[in-house]
Formats: sequence, structure tokens, C-alpha cells
Amino acid sequence: MDMVKSFYGITVDRTGKKILKTETENYRVFTNKYEKINNYEYLNIYKDKPFFKEHFGEYPVMYLDFKLLRGEDWENFIISFRYMVKDTYSYHRYLTEAGCLNEKEANIFNRYCFLDRNVSLNLVDLERDMLISLNFLSNYLHLYFNRNVIVLIDDYDAPIQRSIFNAGKDLQKIISFIKEFFSKFLNSNQHIERALLNACVRQAVVSTIEVNNTNHFFFNEQHPFNKYYGLTENEVKGLTEKLNISNSLARIRKWYEGYNIPNTGVKLYNVHSIVHYLCFRVFKNYWVMSSYIPNLKYIFLNNNIRVKTGNLFKYKAIQIKTTDKINFTEAIMLSKLVNNRKYGMSAPEESVFLNFLLDLGYLTATMIKDNKVTVKLPNKEIRDELRKEVFSMEYYMRKFHLTDDVVREYVSSILALGESGTSYEKLGKCVLKSFIRFDLTDQEAEVQEAMLFFLRYYLEFRIVRSQTRVIVKDVTRSSLKTSNTKKNVAVYDYIDLLIVRKDYTGIVLHFNYFNKDSKSNFSLYTGLEQIINKGYFKALDYLRNIHNKIYVGLAVKQKDSETGKPQCIISVLYNSLNLKDNKTCIIV
Repeated sequence: MDMVKSFYGITVDRTGKKILKTETENYRVFTNKYEKINNYEYLNIYKDKPFFKEHFGEYPVMYLDFKLLRGEDWENFIISFRYMVKDTYSYHRYLTEAGCLNEKEANIFNRYCFLDRNVSLNLVDLERDMLISLNFLSNYLHLYFNRNVIVLIDDYDAPIQRSIFNAGKDLQKIISFIKEFFSKFLNSNQHIERALLNACVRQAVVSTIEVNNTNHFFFNEQHPFNKYYGLTENEVKGLTEKLNISNSLARIRKWYEGYNIPNTGVKLYNVHSIVHYLCFRVFKNYWVMSSYIPNLKYIFLNNNIRVKTGNLFKYKAIQIKTTDKINFTEAIMLSKLVNNRKYGMSAPEESVFLNFLLDLGYLTATMIKDNKVTVKLPNKEIRDELRKEVFSMEYYMRKFHLTDDVVREYVSSILALGESGTSYEKLGKCVLKSFIRFDLTDQEAEVQEAMLFFLRYYLEFRIVRSQTRVIVKDVTRSSLKTSNTKKNVAVYDYIDLLIVRKDYTGIVLHFNYFNKDSKSNFSLYTGLEQIINKGYFKALDYLRNIHNKIYVGLAVKQKDSETGKPQCIISVLYNSLNLKDNKTCIIV
């Protein structure tokens, strides 16, 4: 919005006198050449010389920042609106210096520009006054410059979002006010040339649905404006080259890219996260939106939402019903949804919530057909954010129907692992009791996450990690056919669970699940063989002060071919890498 304002806006001095366009800072910004992948080029907008000449610096601009508006209740909203109006008038204070206003007009201008603390309006009068407050300013600007005004309204959904997140108190009154304000300011105002309004979520459409000659563009739909709401591949590539970090581009893409413009093949990067990464050069989660959404983790405890989330974490896409026609009822529905800790959810509520996640950037659309959108998680940042926010103790206990006693039994069995065979048997029985009631096909990762979370929750361990990366072998580049240079290249794999207890006992645990249709080779030592043969055991060699090393292979069979019953086979090596030293228990 700031760039649009800088391009169209007439530049004046404090007395209102126009400054020659070619002498302004804005002119320098838009006519300079900029480095662009080993070359210097003009901005695209300057290359279109007729358009640039006709529109650059030719309009009075009114900029309204709705991000300043509060939404927790009506009183705070209308008072903050008054301050926003004050800021808008203050930007054009030169009108009083230029002497273009008569006495009555100057009094009106000063009343909005300077808040007279001796004048106290009741809320009814203040509401009535604010509805027409900016019509005066657009009229004064038109009279002074003899040009119609361009209006820019940024984050116009901000007060609606804040009201939704604050239990929707006075939400209907706030939306009704914004609708009437837009109607009076934009519909019946002959002094406005164009208006551009920005918002994040489609609930904002409720307040602009009655504005004449308005087009609504949603990010997940194909239109000319998509690429201006994210960073393109070429833009990010250019930044990495300029900062000499091109070798990080693949990881940057994995962490922060993935926002699709459907049916085009174009993907965009998260601007906020890219800026923070370039500042700190640390790959981490810079997402901030979750902190604003109350009860997010409770919503994900809903059965249907939980199943869909599970599919998303398996790198699968899901379909959701979408609409560009948002009514007030759906806004109220969303407010109740995010402010109540309930586990049931109707189909309309589910649709509203998933569309909300899509608008906020938790999901990205890959395809749109009719009123169905195919969505997935965009990148690693969002995967980490949702894992942090959603996967709670209650989430896993509800998913696998576990009790506190079963979880404590599992944690105590890990704490008790040692040379004794009974300790292994206890762990096997606990795992069988916890997970065998379910078909865990395609859910191994979620079982690992649950096992990890329970151990972290009870704070009885020095280290608890999942998906720890280890080198499984070294190969040469020539053998990989990537180069003729014979240089060693590490090939990595990932450990299911790495645990270090407070007694400095290190544990590497590998989990396998075999359903009744599994064709994978099965042996009593399946998990241990992978730990030894793939080199997972090396993870403990990198850690200091490990007194004892335990390697655990866990294999759960949904149905044994001989007994027809579920089985858990646990095989363990204690301070040894020789498979002949293993101790194995079969729990039925």
C-alpha cells in the first residue's frame, strides 16, 4: 500500500505548494535502475512510459490504516476510529496552511484534526459524526487539487478479526458501522477516483458487500494481483545472490515457499518470514498468527478436523468447500467456534474454519474446481507451527483413546529400561495396549510424535528428539552421477526416537508397523537390524557423557499369521552392537 501511495500521491511542502515531480524522492525511487540477476533494470511500471507519465504523482491520496482500530467491544472500536480519522486529517494539515478553506471548512477540518479534550461526545453522537467524517476531507482535497481522490484502506478486516477473536462482543454493531461508513464514503462520494482495499480473511467481505462497482479478489483464485502478495522465485533468488547465500535457496524454498496461485504453477514465498530469515540467517518458525487465535488446539480436537489434519501431515491434500459469499451468520459462527472449547463441529462450521485457515496462510490451494478447493500444507514453517499448536497431550490421548495411567505407564517403562528383560516386556505390553486397537497404516509418523510428546510432557529426560538426522553412508559424487569429481557426499536418514535419560543412559528406538496386508519382510529383529545396518546407533556416539547405550526395535503386527492375534515384538541390545546379544520379547 505504501508503494501505491508513493506512486499516485501528489507531493507538497508544509504550506501545500506542489513540489516538482522530478525533484521528489518518490520520482527517484520509481525511475532508478535496480539490480536484477546480474543486470540493472528499470521497474516495470516505469517501462510503461505513457502510464507513468499520466498517473505518477497526479492524485491526492487518502490512506486509512484499519490496523489501528480495536475490536474487543463497541466503545473501544468507535474511539479508535476517531483517532484513525485524526491521523488521516493530520497528514493533510497543509490544507489549513494553504489558506484554501473558508472559516466554516477550517473549523470542521480542525475539529477532526485536533481532538478537543474539552468536548465530550456520547457514543451515539460520535458514531453519527464518524460515519461522515472523511467525506469532508475528500471534498477539500478535490477542491484544492482539482482532481478526484484515490483512497487506500489497509487491513480493513483488522477490527472484524479482533472482534471475532474476542468472543464477538459487539461484532454485529462493528460490522454494521463499517458497512454504513463504506456506503456513505465510497458509494455516494463523487470526489473519489478509485479505491483499493486490502484484507486478510474473507469475513471482511461482509462489510463491503454493498459497496457499488466493487470487485473482490481472493488470494487462492487466479487474478493479476496474486504475485504482489508474496515474493516470487526470481525475487528471492535475486536476494540470495545479492547477499551471497545462494547455497541456502533450496532450504529457504522448503521452509517458506509453497503458496500456490492455483492452475498456474506459480508459487510464492511468505514475505514476513523471508524478511526475518534474511535478517537473522536462522532457519526457524517466524509465524506469529497462532498467538491471536484463541482455543486453536481445542478446535483441532474435533474428530473430522483431526482426521483432515492427519492427512495433511502425511503430505496428502484434502478438499474443502469454499465460497466468496460470506454472510454475517458465518462471521458469528467463526467467532463462536474460536472462542468456545467444544469438540463437536457441524459441516458448515468445519467449512468456515478451514476457509479461515486458508485465508490466513496455514493452507495453500493447489486446484480449484467448481466450489471445491484442494489444499495442503505449504511448507515446513507451517508444519512446525501446527505441530506446536495442535499436537497436545489431549490431542493424542483423544486420538488413540488413552488414559493418564496408560501414558504414565509408557513413560515409566522407558525410565526403567535396563539389562533386565522384564523392563523390555513392560514397554512392549504398554505399546500393544496403547496402539494395537487401531489400524496404524500410514500413521507411523503420528505414533512416533505421540511417543515423543508423552516423554517430553513429563520432563523426566535430558534429551527427547524425533527425526534426528544421521549419516548412514558416504558415497562419491561420481557414483551419484552428479559430477566427475570424486568427493565424498553424506547420505542421511532419520531416527524415530532419540532419548537421553537423566542417568545419562542413551536410547535409540525404531518403530515398525505391519498391518495384515503388509508385504514387508518381517523378522524378530527388524527394528534392531535397521538401527545397526543403517547406522542409527551413531547418533549416541555424537553425544557426551553417555554411560549406557540401549538400542530398541519395536515391531507391532496388526494380526499374526499363525495366532490371528495382534503382536508386539520388542528386541533390545544393551551396550552392544552385536545382534547375537539381543534380548527379544513377544507380547500377544
